[in-house]
Amino acid sequence: MSTPSADAMDRESAPVETRLEGGICEIWLNRPSRLNAINRALVHALHAALLECMTSPEVAVIVLRGRGRAFCAGDDLKAMPAEYGRRDELERTVNTLQDVSRQIMFGDKPVVAAVHGWAVGGGLEWVLNCDLSIFTDDAQGFFPEARLGLCATGGATALLPATMGHARANELLLTGRKFGASEASTLGLASMICPASELDARVMECATYLRELAPEAVTRFKRYLGQPCRETIEQALVAEASLLLTLSDRLRQSGEFPQKV
Repeated sequence: MSTPSADAMDRESAPVETRLEGGICEIWLNRPSRLNAINRALVHALHAALLECMTSPEVAVIVLRGRGRAFCAGDDLKAMPAEYGRRDELERTVNTLQDVSRQIMFGDKPVVAAVHGWAVGGGLEWVLNCDLSIFTDDAQGFFPEARLGLCATGGATALLPATMGHARANELLLTGRKFGASEASTLGLASMICPASELDARVMECATYLRELAPEAVTRFKRYLGQPCRETIEQALVAEASLLLTLSDRLRQSGEFPQKV
């Protein structure tokens, strides 16, 4: 009997898995053979998982994680030719992608990102959306969209300049330069850094602390904290989606999809 390949096992598994215990719901990106790269199925599954968590009275805190060797490797380039084929399906996926960021940022419950390995492109933008992010000391990230002929999403075009300044945001988005956990902390992308062996403990410690806070106070805090910049972020989300669809049309028409980052 032949052993199924890692890709085959990924296809047979749910692209997103959840585990709820004691009011803390861990949402796992579950495409480890592709370093949890983002495809259509993962986007829609993550959106559904977040919506369920945000509306469930049993969930107080959400933890976003990645299985295997990375948090998320960004867009799945291997899936692009097939998934960019139908404009209506692509538009629905892009809008759902932006809705994932809306849920993380504007939902009533705190979201913690647990980042190990690579956090790239849309995956790193989800980290940027989270309320807190815990990086392992060997984690790395970058924004490859400009090099791929695409556009950053998740409100990054507004959030990054607000977080680190216009010049530094431009540099990271235009060059796609890679950076490590220490620089991510300096730039304001990482809330804290820990050894890889301590990630689980640190994440649970943080989530447990958040769980013990008064739920109504946390909800109001998230709403009030995000309110002053919400209109700007919303404008960025809409503009990013529009530009991404325009750039995607050009890729589809040319047939020259990126092969590697």
